[in-house]
Amino acid sequence: MSIYLALRMRHVTLTTTARVRVWQAFCGVVLAWSLLLMPASLPLTAHAQGAPVGVGDSILNRLLQEYRRRPVVRDFAPGDKLGEYADQCRVATGIVLPPTFSCGDGVEVPGQGSVPRGTACDHPNVLNSVCDPGSRFQVLAGRSADAVAVAHCRKNGQSQSGSLYNDIAIIQYNKSNGAVCFYQALDTGMPGTNIPSPSAGDGALWADRQVHWLSPATTHGTGCTFCHDNGGFIRSNYIAQLRTPPHAMPNEADGYSNATSPLRYVGSDFASDRSWSIVTSNSAGDTGGSCASCHRLAVNNASPAPHGTALDFALRATARTQASKNPHSPTSPIWMRPGQVVFQDGAAATAMRFHDCAAGFKASNFTVPPPGCQFQPLGVAWTPPPVVPQSGSKSGIVPIIDYYLN
Repeated sequence: MSIYLALRMRHVTLTTTARVRVWQAFCGVVLAWSLLLMPASLPLTAHAQGAPVGVGDSILNRLLQEYRRRPVVRDFAPGDKLGEYADQCRVATGIVLPPTFSCGDGVEVPGQGSVPRGTACDHPNVLNSVCDPGSRFQVLAGRSADAVAVAHCRKNGQSQSGSLYNDIAIIQYNKSNGAVCFYQALDTGMPGTNIPSPSAGDGALWADRQVHWLSPATTHGTGCTFCHDNGGFIRSNYIAQLRTPPHAMPNEADGYSNATSPLRYVGSDFASDRSWSIVTSNSAGDTGGSCASCHRLAVNNASPAPHGTALDFALRATARTQASKNPHSPTSPIWMRPGQVVFQDGAAATAMRFHDCAAGFKASNFTVPPPGCQFQPLGVAWTPPPVVPQSGSKSGIVPIIDYYLN
């Protein structure tokens, strides 16, 4: 066993953190050996349930530039290559991305007006806080009973006509085991036809003979998990209005519930991301339903800024006005609560309670819940279950040791 550990660590200069990890690995190895003594018929649980912790440019482009300027310090190997990441996602979600797709195969998102990056429409893009005419959404081929991949092609300043886009993204998600993956392309004037699958790897050429898919590390830097901290999909009125198959946004009726579905981030670049769901009471005098009755609100450790469903979206969803949106009305209703049309003080005040819970917990480095707030671990790293060896076989020890080392 010591030989195996030496081989694992021979290329690593041990920092203090690494020495701690080696000690943890040793403890894991002892546990792994004990597992070998178990009957082969006994199941091995891949995840233990966490216990409660107590009662002008797009945003993506700005985050990308900040990410590229960051200092990089790593104790171990760099992140996944795109093809490797896509293969992990295939295993984790159980579905395969199609070899190619075209933005034009999707449905155009309505309610965007006619002015690129306009500032007055019924259902603006919440991510970038602008109207985005010509943007298209689709459910990619290959979905299963448990998993789906969706593609969103954002014009983000490109002409409404034509097939060029500035922002193309894919989310691949399994509602049963929570495995979620993010793929991102950000560039000016990317062709939206015959887009190669991220599974083709880092060097896959698009129709303009250029490479546009970002690496998983760079995609992580654009802030996917800054927002996606309560489930696989964020459903603002911008995207939730798409209810007609085959390109309807996956929703609660399909079992994609942000109230109950798990959340597991796939890939080494996302492995440190965590989120916690929040429970608190309504504000005084607010007789409406809880903000967490249909979905969770969460806080995450991925974003240094106040992003996420509790710190950001809850406030925007209940605000008196929304950036680039027409005044609240029956044709342009307020985002939250469901069925609500115009602003309500009580809903906004309750949203602020969730915000304050999240802010206080984040300020304590996610260790001390503020009074009146409860937190439950939610978003964690995806870890594939280890292979339990057959009775009398020792060949299964390596994947089990790997599982506990990681």
